[in-house]
Amino acid sequence: MLEWLKGKVKQRLEAGQRVVVGKALGSHFAVLEQRKVGIPSIAERLANYVVDGDDQSALNDLKSRKSGMQGYVFGGSRGRFSQGLTGLLKLMPDDPELYARLATVYDIASDVGHPRMYSPLPGLQGGHGWLTAFLVEVSDAGQKNGQYFSTDLLAAMAVAQQADPAILVRGALIVLDPQRKSMFSRWLQPPYKYFRCLSGFPELVSRFPTVVQEALHQSDATARAYTLEALFTLGISTAPFLEDITALSVSGSKEVREKAAPLIQASLDSFRPFVEAIATSGSSDERFHAVRLLGRIDGNATRDFLASRLESEKSPRSWRHLRRFWPKVQILMWTLLRSIIFAYRPFQVLRQKLRWMMLY
Repeated sequence: MLEWLKGKVKQRLEAGQRVVVGKALGSHFAVLEQRKVGIPSIAERLANYVVDGDDQSALNDLKSRKSGMQGYVFGGSRGRFSQGLTGLLKLMPDDPELYARLATVYDIASDVGHPRMYSPLPGLQGGHGWLTAFLVEVSDAGQKNGQYFSTDLLAAMAVAQQADPAILVRGALIVLDPQRKSMFSRWLQPPYKYFRCLSGFPELVSRFPTVVQEALHQSDATARAYTLEALFTLGISTAPFLEDITALSVSGSKEVREKAAPLIQASLDSFRPFVEAIATSGSSDERFHAVRLLGRIDGNATRDFLASRLESEKSPRSWRHLRRFWPKVQILMWTLLRSIIFAYRPFQVLRQKLRWMMLY
């Protein structure tokens, strides 16, 4: 097990708990014995498998009832086991191997009698169906937006399944498939919502900054916008990614800019130097988006900086926006001067030049 996980999870199911947990699991799996798609006596056999790792044939019998559809996509009845999972979580010890076997049962059972139609966690494609199935169930088990399952325990489950805990971060932040095609749909629940039930998840994300950077640089704009929203919603620290997020806040995609703005507003003191640097030396479009962002989320505090940009700003669009931050006396003087100039025909040539410069 990874060093940072040692001592954070228990490794054994105590003898006195076996009977209690076994009975609870038997009741938990009783839904799989329903008529039509059910398998007689499968609940007790699966309970024995989860508790002791015995009776592997129970899994094979369960697999035999799976639909004929191929490919890794998740479907089935969402929340099939979630109704009784809250009580079960209180009984079970923090044994990652036990939970890993439970997740394996969920993965296989999720397809019994129900064709798999899509994956709610596109970032987990490639042999991690157990994790998808487990998160779908556990995220629907407790209080809405509550944090009731340990991230460390889930990471230890990944290790028990011979997987890198970084897959948890990928599942929450990445929505492109291996072919770089976006699998995110606004009609479905955002993948990050399945991770809101995890306590300590931001701390896990901080251990894998390269995955976060990969997510922020996904080739699809909608995917990048999703990642920014996930970072904000899950409360993940943006300190290591200030430059990356600032660049996205002035990018060409409106959707991406809008999702970056809340992150910058939440940690404006940290982002301010990066945004002001772009407002000073970025491209014409970047300067415009930077001054507009500063003016929108912190106009009064940055008034002096924005007003000072008037002297050197050459972009008409940026200049017109910056003009709002002139001192009131200058605004009145400019309004008076404009009225005088535009009142007389001899100034038509000058008026045309001013029109080109977008100064009125």
